[in-house]
Amino acid sequence: MGAGQVSLTSTDDGGGLGNVWIGPDEPAIGPAVLSVVRIGSWVRVRDGELEEAWRVVDPTEADAARRLISVDTPLARALLGHRAGDVVRVQSPERRPVTILQVGW
Repeated sequence: MGAGQVSLTSTDDGGGLGNVWIGPDEPAIGPAVLSVVRIGSWVRVRDGELEEAWRVVDPTEADAARRLISVDTPLARALLGHRAGDVVRVQSPERRPVTILQVGW
């Protein structure tokens, strides 16, 4: 891949636009904010042996069954402002490390 080119992973189930993910080895595109976890971001994380994806949303939109996590939760607060490849510590009694695998929108 040449300079200035971008590698992205896109998912689409055939029903419309899929999520676009930026991983730790993929450069940010456009403003740097696109690769940083913020409200509205989809975030794929590894928590121990478990890998899962969550979307960080306003508390009024939170719905665990739809993978929508409130910005007020300990996990979301730990993720905000970080990028793919970062390891964050979730505020909990065990302060467990969580690795950010991908950030999407």
